[in-house]
Amino acid sequence: MIAKWIAVLLLASPAGIAAAQPQQPAQEKPEQQQSEVQNQTRQQDALAAAARRAQAEQKGQPQAAKVWTNDNIPKTPGAISIVGTPAPAPSPAAASKPAEETAGAGGSSSVDDQKAQLQKQLDQAKAHLKSVQTDLDIATRTYDLDRQTFFSNPDYASDTQGATKLKGQEGEIAAKKQEISDLQKNVDGLTEKLGNLENASQESSKTPQ
Repeated sequence: MIAKWIAVLLLASPAGIAAAQPQQPAQEKPEQQQSEVQNQTRQQDALAAAARRAQAEQKGQPQAAKVWTNDNIPKTPGAISIVGTPAPAPSPAAASKPAEETAGAGGSSSVDDQKAQLQKQLDQAKAHLKSVQTDLDIATRTYDLDRQTFFSNPDYASDTQGATKLKGQEGEIAAKKQEISDLQKNVDGLTEKLGNLENASQESSKTPQ
């Protein structure tokens, strides 16, 4: 019994308590931690320097010249750019000469060609004008019938759909009238050019050689 109490007293003492607690691992010293951080920093600096050297060496190497063969040469026009100054494009004035110069240089045959070309353009313009005039006539007749139907309804004031339809037809008719006006001006201009060319041809034929 006495031995048991002695053992209890020994365990309750500071020395016994210290002996009974588990031993904690010793913490690293500050000098050791600082040394490890320095080693990691030096390794990172060495890797960055090596990467910069590799990039500089790659930039310094000359690029291989392009060798054109039948396999890699482009097949589409304009795919190869030629170094140099391209030839200037002809000016519009040089591309299209006045009718008088062409007539003087080529003789009566050139005048006949111009007359035939103008006559062809005039015929096409007249045909287009006639077609638009026919469209305007049909659109006007349709508008008149729809307008009579719209106003014959006693409740036409609430017919918003019918009113919108008539409004659209009015805009279409106005657009066709403007188109006819422009086409008529074109026909008049071509007719005048053709008349002037015929007059010039007749005057030149009367002039003694």
